[in-house]
Amino acid sequence: MCWPNTSSLIFYINEVAVHDVRRDGAKAVHFTHQPLEIGADARINLDWKRRFDHMQQHTGQHLITAVIENRYGYKTLSWNLGKARSSIELSCKSMTQEEIDSAEVEINNAIRASTPVTVHLYRKGDQGLEKIRSRGIPDDFAGPVRVVEIEGIDANTCCGTHLINLSHLQMIKLLHTEPVRGGIRLHFLAGDRVINTLHSMVNTERKLTQILSCGPEDHVDQVQKLQKAAKTSQKAARNYLREIATLEAEKFNNSTDSVLCVHREDGDMDFMNVINSKITNKNAVIFLSVGSNSSGGQFLLTGPPSHIDKIGSRVAEMLDGKGGGKKGRYQGKAKLLHKIADVQEFVKKSVVSES
Repeated sequence: MCWPNTSSLIFYINEVAVHDVRRDGAKAVHFTHQPLEIGADARINLDWKRRFDHMQQHTGQHLITAVIENRYGYKTLSWNLGKARSSIELSCKSMTQEEIDSAEVEINNAIRASTPVTVHLYRKGDQGLEKIRSRGIPDDFAGPVRVVEIEGIDANTCCGTHLINLSHLQMIKLLHTEPVRGGIRLHFLAGDRVINTLHSMVNTERKLTQILSCGPEDHVDQVQKLQKAAKTSQKAARNYLREIATLEAEKFNNSTDSVLCVHREDGDMDFMNVINSKITNKNAVIFLSVGSNSSGGQFLLTGPPSHIDKIGSRVAEMLDGKGGGKKGRYQGKAKLLHKIADVQEFVKKSVVSES
């Protein structure tokens, strides 16, 4: 049957899905959601596209690990087969770009040379195993020890599925590193994933060329110009909002009203805080809200503590939101801003009934 390699296994036995495989000594125990008929012939259906992709990533990992260890002495501590990109964790603190580039050249030279990948079987305890790169063999392991050899480059104990020749990898692209647990994580693409990623990047490049109205070589400069312009516009918008907030407060201060209700769709928390901070009548009830009907927003309710304590939770409930506060200040998030007029009316009436 199939040996444990669950990262590569999505298959069916007689139309019954296998969702996990685990090793128990010399046995490969298959887990299914339905029982199988004892003694019946087993026909296995594999998702070959997925299996071949994982074979490319697995053989690619062996090759990357071997070249980097042979070249620089950096050992692979673990690896991860991701859905789009894979990675290995290395024992070094960092890798220079020159080291990464040189390793990548050597890796792809081995692929272009059509280097064979061969499986050898050993008995446990064979002296030949002492020279094989291995993380160790489990104590309860039974049966032959499987060694995957990349001719002239690496020999490593492994029970996983692999390509029979490095040419089936087509190429490998080493991406970037990031620090992790005292070492580094090196991300990579192998085989068809290089082509798929390039295809996606070309499509993105073409779309950006249309959106930015410039060639790919100018994309970065154009985006930086747009970012700078956006920051300038955002700063101006914030200043305008603060001016509007100040005017709202001054308008209220010059009136005899005891309640102020203001809603602004393009406002933010700063807009509400500016209004509230500039109100001179500390006994006034201030109800402020910002945001849109579609995405929700925020609200701020201030005034005499005894009154705010009475109506704060009710305001949050009417807006289908959550809030809290103390000492005459209640604020929170709101979902039902299309009901803001009803809430404003409630706040006004609460002040009238209180008086």
